[in-house]
Amino acid sequence: YNHYARRDGEDERRENGYVSTWNRNKGNKNKITLTVIEKRGWLFVNSKYVTDLDVSDSHERGELEIATGLFTYDEVEGETTRISGVSATAIEKAHGPSSGSLTGDATTDEWKDTIGNFALADLRLAYSSVEFRNTTSAFNSIGLAFLVSEDELLFFFANSYGAWQIIHYADGENTTLETSSLNWSSTSNSIEIFCMDGVAVAYANGEYLERTDIGSMRESNGLMSVFYVDESSFNGEYENFVVYGLPPN
Repeated sequence: YNHYARRDGEDERRENGYVSTWNRNKGNKNKITLTVIEKRGWLFVNSKYVTDLDVSDSHERGELEIATGLFTYDEVEGETTRISGVSATAIEKAHGPSSGSLTGDATTDEWKDTIGNFALADLRLAYSSVEFRNTTSAFNSIGLAFLVSEDELLFFFANSYGAWQIIHYADGENTTLETSSLNWSSTSNSIEIFCMDGVAVAYANGEYLERTDIGSMRESNGLMSVFYVDESSFNGEYENFVVYGLPPN
């Protein structure tokens, strides 16, 4: 794949790489999906995640064009590339930006009291981001939660030790889907999550973290929310909480 940006009539290649899911044999079909929200884009080929793209220079709506033979010697004389199923959908913001505070005492075991603003979302295509500001010396686990029901949740969070986790809670059991370390500040941090086609892609402070399989929740509708969880009290503020995505069924 190649990602180019055109400025003042000049093409600049931003990114390129190999698409392992591309069907190369004659007669094979390939499906390309490109999603763009705010400053990021995500490329899927044949329903498999390939990469994310920096589209921060693009601020206006435009036109979608389909092309072939874009490079010299790529053309095959007398041959035709057939296309079908072309569609473009505007993804609207479902919530935000909103701000608020997270204050509670986890010793009361009332985790619901720690939920901030929330918005309906559908994990077939959803994007959410939030910025946190710690207002005390104590620093605890904060992040985003996707609530399907009281018995099933998906948590995306980081803690004061710089540990990042994605956890699926269902039927009373926690399953860790992904864990990694990250550069984490003691004062202000941001988290972003993009979900599509059974994949979750996570970012912290603008940097790519991990992608993980959430296929078991592929058709899930629920609430996307800001949350914290820990064994002690927490006082913190969040801002610019936004949610984009498909409307729930």
